Amino acid sequence: MGNKRNVTVSLLIYVFSTIILSCWYIVLHRYEELINIKSIIKVFMNVGFIGAIVPAIIFSLIYYLLKKVSNKLLLTFLIFILFIILIFSVYWITVNMVFYHIGDAKSFLQSLLEIF
Repeated sequence: MGNKRNVTVSLLIYVFSTIILSCWYIVLHRYEELINIKSIIKVFMNVGFIGAIVPAIIFSLIYYLLKKVSNKLLLTFLIFILFIILIFSVYWITVNMVFYHIGDAKSFLQSLLEIF
C-alpha cells in the first residue's frame, strides 16, 4: 500500500512540474502563436516533459526521505543538500528555456546536456 502511495505522489509531482515548466516557457517567450492548442502541446512535449524530470526526482527523493529517515540531523542535512541541487537545476533549466526555441533542430534535452 505504501509503495502505491509513493508512486502516486511521484507521478503527481512529475505532472505538476511538467505543467509549471511548460507554463514558465510560455511566459518567458510570450509568443502570440502559442495561443493555439497545437503549439501548447508542442511545448508540453518538447520542454515540459524533459525539463520536469530532474525537479520531480528531487521532490520525490525529499518525500521518500521524509518517510524513511528517522534521524532528524541526517534528514535536515539531506534535505538541505537536495534543495541546493533543486535550486541549481531550476536555474539550469530556466537558462536553457530562455535560449531554447521550439523550432530549433536540436531537442531541449540536447540543449540541457550541452553544458556538460
